[in-house]
Amino acid sequence: MAGKVDFAIGFEDEVTPPRRGINTIECFEDNYVVAVRQGHPFIRDALTYEDYLRVGHVVVNPWNEQRGVIDRILDAQGIQRKVVVELPSLMTAPLIIASTDLAIALPQRAVTSLFGAADLKIFPTPFPTPHYALRVYYNPALANSAGHQWLREQIVQVV
Repeated sequence: MAGKVDFAIGFEDEVTPPRRGINTIECFEDNYVVAVRQGHPFIRDALTYEDYLRVGHVVVNPWNEQRGVIDRILDAQGIQRKVVVELPSLMTAPLIIASTDLAIALPQRAVTSLFGAADLKIFPTPFPTPHYALRVYYNPALANSAGHQWLREQIVQVV
């Protein structure tokens, strides 16, 4: 951050390497879930591993990463999911999931807050996934600044 940035907000998971020389405050921690529409033709009361691999997936990729967290987990098992739609943002994902037979894996908080009006079924992932944490990152030199402390607290409360 080199003293030019007061803070940054970003996510971290258990597979993300720790950042050295940067202080962090956790805003919240979350788990990944899978969402499908009510009335899905073959995912009804439970989501099996086989169902997860059979269904087509929507992937949200705002940073244009080659492989996201879920895909890296599946890659380690030598498995690929069927990605049918890749989106640069979450904005259209609720409409796509609610009106198709596709699935999406996201942190639960994102699904419940952004997909709230959609009639969805939400399941835990059928395989272990890392926790998702949203954090505020800041320069250690600002740790004792009263104004900076206040602003960090406000951010954590809002998020």
